[in-house]
Amino acid sequence: MKNTVILFCFLFFNFQIQAQKYSISGVVTDAETGKPLEGSSIELRVKKALTAITNKDGEFHFPKANKDIYLLDIRNVGYLVSQQKVNISSDTTFSIALTPFVTELATVTVTGESIKDAKPSVNTLSKTQILAIPTVGSERDILRMMVLMPGVKSDNEGSAGIYVRGGGADQNLFLINGATLYKSSHLFGFLSPFNSDVIEKVELYKGAFPAQFGGRLSSVLDIKLKTASMTKYQVSGSVGIITSRALVELPLIKNRLSVMLAARRSYFNIFTQLFNGSGTSEAPNYYFYDFNGNMSLKVGKKSLWQVYSYQDKDYLKANGDDDLEKNQYQQKWYSSIIGTSFYVPVSSKVNNLTEITSSRYLMQLNVERSRKDEAYSNIFKTSLRDLTFKNTTEIELTENVSIRLGLSQSRYEFRPSELSYFANEKIVAQSGIDSTYANESNCWIDNEFKFEHWRANVGFRYGYYSSQNKSFVMPQPRLSISYFLTESTTLKASLTRIYQPLHLLSNTGLGFPVDIWLPSNSAMNPEFSDQITLGGQKQLETMRKGRWLLNAEVYYKRMNNIISYQDGHASNDFTEYNQNKINDLSKIITTGQGLSYGLELMAEKKTGKIKGWISYTLSKTTNQFNELNNGLWFSARQDQRHQLGLVGTYNLSKRWTFNGSWTFLTGQAITLPQAVYSFPSFDFVNNKFENYSNLIYVNGGRNSYRMKPYHRLDVGIQRQTTHKWGAGIFEISIFNIYNRRNPYFYYLSSGQLVYSVSLFGIIPSISYTFRIYSK
Repeated sequence: MKNTVILFCFLFFNFQIQAQKYSISGVVTDAETGKPLEGSSIELRVKKALTAITNKDGEFHFPKANKDIYLLDIRNVGYLVSQQKVNISSDTTFSIALTPFVTELATVTVTGESIKDAKPSVNTLSKTQILAIPTVGSERDILRMMVLMPGVKSDNEGSAGIYVRGGGADQNLFLINGATLYKSSHLFGFLSPFNSDVIEKVELYKGAFPAQFGGRLSSVLDIKLKTASMTKYQVSGSVGIITSRALVELPLIKNRLSVMLAARRSYFNIFTQLFNGSGTSEAPNYYFYDFNGNMSLKVGKKSLWQVYSYQDKDYLKANGDDDLEKNQYQQKWYSSIIGTSFYVPVSSKVNNLTEITSSRYLMQLNVERSRKDEAYSNIFKTSLRDLTFKNTTEIELTENVSIRLGLSQSRYEFRPSELSYFANEKIVAQSGIDSTYANESNCWIDNEFKFEHWRANVGFRYGYYSSQNKSFVMPQPRLSISYFLTESTTLKASLTRIYQPLHLLSNTGLGFPVDIWLPSNSAMNPEFSDQITLGGQKQLETMRKGRWLLNAEVYYKRMNNIISYQDGHASNDFTEYNQNKINDLSKIITTGQGLSYGLELMAEKKTGKIKGWISYTLSKTTNQFNELNNGLWFSARQDQRHQLGLVGTYNLSKRWTFNGSWTFLTGQAITLPQAVYSFPSFDFVNNKFENYSNLIYVNGGRNSYRMKPYHRLDVGIQRQTTHKWGAGIFEISIFNIYNRRNPYFYYLSSGQLVYSVSLFGIIPSISYTFRIYSK
């Protein structure tokens, strides 16, 4: 009997062990960003599969699982599948990081999916939007994407600038990790300097500027670089017909120290060797490169110290010969940024960020002319350097109220013009504008209020600027409000004043393309603008058509103290030597005012096999200078009345995607002659007219003519690939598929007929973008 009881107890205990259930839970995150992944599919497979879906925090839970060996299968759209064997013998918790499947596009995050996060006058880029733009030689250009959104217009073909709500190309602030980038293009404006592989977040403010931003009237393009993975090495890159690039992420100390290195180089000069440029005796030589570096160190549990750098160079060389002389032209552009930042979460409700940055811009122009035994040359330089300290503190006072405080101090060194003139390799003359130093101090406060039906941002920025014993005070109030009528409808409004103490003098007439940065001083006050915006946003949900986001805004902007060349002056006042030339800026430059107002519309389809957006802008921009156009108002160069952008992407299958974009812009305003004449002299001996003078052009009203409208269609097809070593995207794209000859500039022929010159016709390209993952 005793043995029977013992056997029964043993069998019962063994049955209880076999029947015991265990809890299995975990969290799924993005391997690169560390963010939780909602909607991930979790499957435990043995004899009978158990399944679960992660919640918005990336968490999953199996409350009752038997003791066994399972195959754990984790999936999420756009990520590589993770599979591993697990031995369950007790309550278990997992932490799983999925690696993004989409290679190039995973570096830019979605900002503001909720309609309650919508901000007035802000353009953001999502992964879907970036994927919808066909590449040019493997490059997904950030500025080209922005131009397809309302309120942002491009300069003419081959030029670097963008125009935002009627402002000039110099009125856009480009920031890389808080440091100013003064040169905003490669390849004559064809590509921007922003390598999409290293970008984590992109936001373009067209108005309603937060108080932390200042220094430019029209826009702020705020770009944050990604932090290299601290757990696994990654190698990615791209090979195309115009550029190639590479990115390496190295965790030097796991979960503590990592380094990111990225480089990009063009070989456009290989193609230019196949043809001669107009007016040149041999093919022009052009190339560019840029470099990004970032080192990140975790200090303690949450503090982060970073050191980053950006360097780039553009180089152009061209020769031109005729029967009398030989000419050689070289132009070089340099940009460099170096910075450091230290982020400290002081407490759960207080964060502090300290930044120290240095930025430099340099342009050098060499022109050589030789004739028989004589040789002459000009060497022109212009540069700008700044050193900035910035500290920002964010405080969460309550659940609904937060505050941001900050201050900054900047030191500028301007070298606007340095010209040296050589004859037979000996310097014979020097001229230019003396170097100038300037100081700028700013402090700001932003208050953010969040309530059930409305949100508000109330801010104030106070600036003090001094240069050449002249100082300026710059008070800048900021206000933006969002009111939620329903869960899907929002009304928005903003009021902003902003100052710009730096001026950019750009060539718009004859002469070399030269940009010269100048400080505010006794001759030029800081530029400033006032802007008002009103708008609304509506989100539509339909079973058949998917999810749509509709956005509409109107704006009114007044600009003051903007600058321009006076009539008869251009960049050759600085780049060419003339014994009698004027060096007095007050006689070369004039100041005036500008006015811009418009309507911006955008409809974006965010779900379904077909995604994309339609944008339209109706606007008017005029300028007035007392010394130009008889003091009358005239259309600004950037007054392009109509702008239309169409973007679409169609998922042919899980791997194949077709995309395209079409853009239309009203032609830019330009000045053309209305009459041409010359003065003859009369020979009384022979009783006839002879020795006619050079041609004299009589211009009409300033910017009273229009270039031809600008329009272009780009298409591309992509195939995603997977390999044991990683993943990639193969793409074939065609820029300007119907070969539209958009005008670059106009000139008068010998018969006084007007002709246009175009740069870029149809450009097909093939590229492959890849990412190699560590095990």
